[in-house]
Amino acid sequence: MENGVVRYRVNPRLYLCISPEEAVNIGITAGEESVEAIILEKGAFMGSLFYASIREMDEQDIMNIPVVERNELLFNSRKEAVRYIMRNNLDGTLALYGVRDIKHVPRETIGEFEHPDFSQGLDELKKFDKAG
Repeated sequence: MENGVVRYRVNPRLYLCISPEEAVNIGITAGEESVEAIILEKGAFMGSLFYASIREMDEQDIMNIPVVERNELLFNSRKEAVRYIMRNNLDGTLALYGVRDIKHVPRETIGEFEHPDFSQGLDELKKFDKAG
């Protein structure tokens, strides 16, 4: 998978995440929503299922950007994706990728999200709960 990239989302959301844990933890999810692994390939446009705007940066750097500000989204058409990238590619890191495959990720295989900011927030909430 030389040009391949994997991102995750909670279907039907359009935001793409680095890990399935991050996808589950970016907001309130209902139990019936499924987590999907989106296999993307740069330059694979003929016959693509969907299209995506993907940041071409190190994953650690991407993790430091809030999910809704990353501009990594899934689109139904190539035209929509290109238009979005042209409007939002201020730093030159967004690129057009085609979706090669989508796979279901079983919930029982998803661990807990371990982003430092998220863990710190949980600790603060636990303190508040004990105080009240």
